[in-house]
Amino acid sequence: MNVTRRTLMAALSAAAALPAGLWRAAAQSVTGAVTAVVNTVKSRKPSAPPDAAPTPVAEGEPVEPGTTFETAKRSAVEISLADGSVAVIGARSIATVGGGDAMQMGQGNFRYRSGKGEGVNRALSTPALLVALKGTELVVSVDETRTICGVVEGTIVCTSRKTGASVEVPAGNSVVWGAGSFGQGVTPGIYRTGDVAVDDGIAAARTAWTGAPPPTPEPTPEPTPAPTPGAPNPGRPRPQPGPQPGGR
Repeated sequence: MNVTRRTLMAALSAAAALPAGLWRAAAQSVTGAVTAVVNTVKSRKPSAPPDAAPTPVAEGEPVEPGTTFETAKRSAVEISLADGSVAVIGARSIATVGGGDAMQMGQGNFRYRSGKGEGVNRALSTPALLVALKGTELVVSVDETRTICGVVEGTIVCTSRKTGASVEVPAGNSVVWGAGSFGQGVTPGIYRTGDVAVDDGIAAARTAWTGAPPPTPEPTPEPTPAPTPGAPNPGRPRPQPGPQPGGR
């Protein structure tokens, strides 16, 4: 996404311009950037005073490690992380991004697609579970009594914080943690949370919750074919022959 690239590159470029001793700390302070906001989303940054009120979130703003996001009814936020991962926080949800785990999901509905390659943070958490990722896209639903994980792509390993019990969940399956166990274990099908932003994407949520139509992609211009050698140029009129000597 263009907003993400511009924001991350600007932040990292500013860090690179610092003295060598400060560059590493400054670069590590860039967790990612907000790439989409639907309706009311607020955040609390770790650098803010402890008694500071949460502030409204805007598209394009950088995300500090350990920033906590809170969404209102019919609201959502998408965050693109510096390691290539993308997180969506659905309506009436609370999560902390960076600062240890890639995302700590307190309550609500979430979607997370991990980045590829080395250096990707592959750890998520909820109050009940630790979730290890392997090239994964998943949805997570968290409330006071249960945590549900549905795997769209890749594989996850869910481990109970309390008992240490764990289960591996491959793509196309879901698992429920509740009442101190994984219950029926891994079951076929990807759980749908009922949250439009998480299940169907930010663009669908914007349409459903604001009435705004999704943006129309700009048409790609047709390439101009190269002229054939010896062929007349269609963009330039051909010269007409003049009268010949001796002609009438």
